[in-house]
Amino acid sequence: MGAPRNPKKPVFDFRAHSCHSAPIETHAFGFRLPANAPEGQKRFPIILKIESDHSRTKPEILRGLTEFVLHLRPCDENGSPEGRLPVSFFVEPSYWQRPDAQDRWIAGTANEFWQRLVVRYGLNLYCAACRQIALATTGREDAIRAAVQHTQLLLDDRAGEAETLRGWSDKTGGWRYGDERMSLCSQDGSAFFFGTICERFHLTDPRTGASCFPQELGGAPFFWNSFDPFLGENTWAALIGPLQVAYLLKSSGAALTPECDEVRLARSLVPACLAMQSPIGGVYARPAGRGHSQERLISNETNLTLYAGLTMLKQMMLEIPQASRQMVEVDKLRHGLLRYFRRHLYGNVDGELRLHACGAFLDGVFRPGMTANGQPARFAADVHTWGMSILGVDEIDALHGRGACFRLWETVKRHTGFYPQANLSTPLSGIGFSSGPNGEPIHDVCSPEWTFGAINMCRVLATEYDAAGPHHDAELASLFRRDEQSMLEGVSMFEMSPQTTFQSRAFPYVNRIADTGFGWQALPVPSLCATAWAMLIQNGFNPFRLGGASASVPHADVA
Repeated sequence: MGAPRNPKKPVFDFRAHSCHSAPIETHAFGFRLPANAPEGQKRFPIILKIESDHSRTKPEILRGLTEFVLHLRPCDENGSPEGRLPVSFFVEPSYWQRPDAQDRWIAGTANEFWQRLVVRYGLNLYCAACRQIALATTGREDAIRAAVQHTQLLLDDRAGEAETLRGWSDKTGGWRYGDERMSLCSQDGSAFFFGTICERFHLTDPRTGASCFPQELGGAPFFWNSFDPFLGENTWAALIGPLQVAYLLKSSGAALTPECDEVRLARSLVPACLAMQSPIGGVYARPAGRGHSQERLISNETNLTLYAGLTMLKQMMLEIPQASRQMVEVDKLRHGLLRYFRRHLYGNVDGELRLHACGAFLDGVFRPGMTANGQPARFAADVHTWGMSILGVDEIDALHGRGACFRLWETVKRHTGFYPQANLSTPLSGIGFSSGPNGEPIHDVCSPEWTFGAINMCRVLATEYDAAGPHHDAELASLFRRDEQSMLEGVSMFEMSPQTTFQSRAFPYVNRIADTGFGWQALPVPSLCATAWAMLIQNGFNPFRLGGASASVPHADVA
């Protein structure tokens, strides 16, 4: 299975969730809505079949969620599962026949077809890592086996007809890493993974059954063409996911050795990240394909998860003396990242403290809050929720004053808080993605996955504000717990029973078709990552902290 000749500009890359709020304006990703799309055409609703039952016990809830996460596979035209890889979304064949299945703004374009193909066949590696962790927390033998098998698949660097899963310099694409354009070849063992993978090369449109575009769109055959080695998916696929699995296996008695597959996979990412580290400490978003220069964009969400994953790796390596020689490289990355966060992550925008979504070098000067094409980045809810979960109260309040984490959370709610019927007098029920294109708040979009991330943040910050110390504040802790509870109640309305061949429960990615604001569009279909996050929340497991405690990432050693 070969990549296209120009992998720098893939034909499509549907990212619901993939890299979350990483802007992708400089690439020809097919599911970005045109900037001038009428707002009404971006936002018509999809009605979900919701069957929430609040009388069920926690084991019953987890059982249904686990069945979905464990057994999800793409379905054929009869609704029967096929293939070995899980996929990021479950879409019943009848869904695509609905007139409101996709945004009518892309009707009749190539994007309409690519969206269906990627949703049906693609496995985003962020989703896969969420699945790994969630399954490992269950203690079920079949679930743990599936979590371990995914690590082996990535180490094997092959899935079905896909002959490679990584952006090697000596294979199709000719990827080069960082300002020095470093070659990372397959024999070296370190390169970024492609963010979304598929075990098939030739694809069939799930709506029409066709294997080619219609003649008015060129008639070309459908084939897998998503080759984007983006940092965000890599931080989850090679670090957070496998290392949490290794820790949970170790806790149940497994030996931790240099040959441990999960640790080997995590260590393999370090040289590539070092090659991609910028002079200011942040790590660039993606390497350069053949014939292209290094895009000097730094995505803050992905750098935050990289920092969390590298901290996990160091904690694991401390128990493996043979791995100590790589500790210097891990520490170099972590020190650079924390320095970058302190200097460039935060900013005052429109009179309020925010976490920038990204930054970019423009004409040789780094510009926080700007995209690679020189445009201001949109407000990103997840950079705040994940960022505060990772950095914590002691770090953020020490930099920006007492209660800074709470002020940042209030900003998120002003921009993206979800309230039924957009009635702000009702309790907070979740969060969406971003504010509108002109900075206006959006209060009628709820992403269960992003909401679960916000619930996790509330737990972390409530715990830390409750703790004795210079930032102790019982009142703020209680306010975070209030929002945690109201969001738990609010998001439960979206739990649903997908029409699978097995008994399961799931959460959709979003409550209605929504333009996220970051170059990709979300569909309201059952989601692997949203359902895996629901399992983590049910189990009280924080994916950003090794072992899952409700606490931020330890970084006293790099302070």
